[in-house]
Amino acid sequence: MAIQYTITAPEAEKYTVEVVFFNEGAPHLVHRRHVNAVFDDTGVYNAEATEERVAQVALGVDHKLAVGAITLVDETQSEDPAEPEAEPTA
Repeated sequence: MAIQYTITAPEAEKYTVEVVFFNEGAPHLVHRRHVNAVFDDTGVYNAEATEERVAQVALGVDHKLAVGAITLVDETQSEDPAEPEAEPTA
């Protein structure tokens, strides 16, 4: 499985980018994490160098998925599923 990803550029005063890793065949199954962004000597965000860093991280994510150390989460499912109702007591 080749892992794909999207990168959200850092917001002001932030030093990381949010990355969403997913399998192209099932884009609703994701692994989200923050990765350190790359900035030049003057403090300007370097998108190309950050892309290279994220590509390296993606190799690790792909390996961790392969060995079962992490799993992809179904984004179509609620993060806080409703608890089942308790059985009525007599």
